[in-house]
Amino acid sequence: MHSLQQFLRNGIIALLLLPSSTLLAQLPSVEVINSGTKASFRGLSVVNDNVVWVSGSNGTVGKSMDGGNNWTIIKDQSGPILKSVFFIDSLNGFIVGDNSTILSTTNGGTVWTPVSSPVNLRKFNAITFANSTIGFIAGGNDTTKTILKTTDGGANWNVVLDTTGGIFNDISVQDNIQGIIYAVGAKYEVDKSI
Repeated sequence: MHSLQQFLRNGIIALLLLPSSTLLAQLPSVEVINSGTKASFRGLSVVNDNVVWVSGSNGTVGKSMDGGNNWTIIKDQSGPILKSVFFIDSLNGFIVGDNSTILSTTNGGTVWTPVSSPVNLRKFNAITFANSTIGFIAGGNDTTKTILKTTDGGANWNVVLDTTGGIFNDISVQDNIQGIIYAVGAKYEVDKSI
């Protein structure tokens, strides 16, 4: 027991003698980067080491081609809040938001095209894909929780759930083959598909 105490005491003393810069060097640094817009960002999709997308208030869509160092605002005008962005690959992406908004691109964000929603008057808060064909959208409104699903890469969306309850705020896929999903939202809920 004495040798364990000695070992622990020596270890603690060695930690205390380390320069603070050595201890702090292991903490990640955060750099604030000016995006060039006054939008409040809600969505983020990191496609690869260089390409990053954001979405937010006033229909704002932004893109970085250099890992977030510089930003190009693709769209910054009056429009619905765009709450979530997801890119399947460098060319194919989706943005969802208020007013049942679903937008898609097949050319890396040069053109964004509206996609028809099977429900109206919903706030879509999150979008995710299990693979290149199966995707999910979560949202709802004050009295309804909604989940949409696509099995054709986002060309068409179908209602999985649209029932009484609090709005879903986020969604995640557990199983890429079967599409088992979890959704979380208001009213202290965590829902799991089975």
